[in-house]
Amino acid sequence: MEANEKKYFEIPANFYDLTPEKQSAFIDLIWESMRDQLILQENKSAAKTGDNAVLIRGASLIGVSTGISSVNAALTLLQERQKKGKLHCHHNWCGQCKKDPKAESGNLIGHIFKITLPAILELSKEIAFTWQWRWPKGDWALSHGSAEADFKRLVDIKSRPNCLIQVITEKYESPK
Repeated sequence: MEANEKKYFEIPANFYDLTPEKQSAFIDLIWESMRDQLILQENKSAAKTGDNAVLIRGASLIGVSTGISSVNAALTLLQERQKKGKLHCHHNWCGQCKKDPKAESGNLIGHIFKITLPAILELSKEIAFTWQWRWPKGDWALSHGSAEADFKRLVDIKSRPNCLIQVITEKYESPK
């Protein structure tokens, strides 16, 4: 999706019956989706890796890792967590759940899962993430400097941020 490309979203039939707060939440969700897609597009273009990416979203940070090796490592971690019963989809934001519930198909691609900082650090041992601000011109980003340094600060203070992980791929082939 290019920055100037028009994007249309289906408005729910009951949208105008919703409270203003719920309408605002729906619009915010659409905006987040567009913002994340632009960040992914920028990273895929820069890395020239095609349509394979792992995206971690925090309140103010986004971590992106592109390439099939990143996808394989993330799927391995998610499958291990699923076997242990520690994998929970973030149903409020997961459009993929409506199309393909993971409980029925076992397909983890495209779903948005909750992830802890220790799990992110475990995954970071195998793949490198590029950390960036969700809102680079926002007050938090401007007052905290580099996104990479802020992620390291979260690790150092043993923060417990609420993060989400999503594996995005269009041409996935399982490793043999």
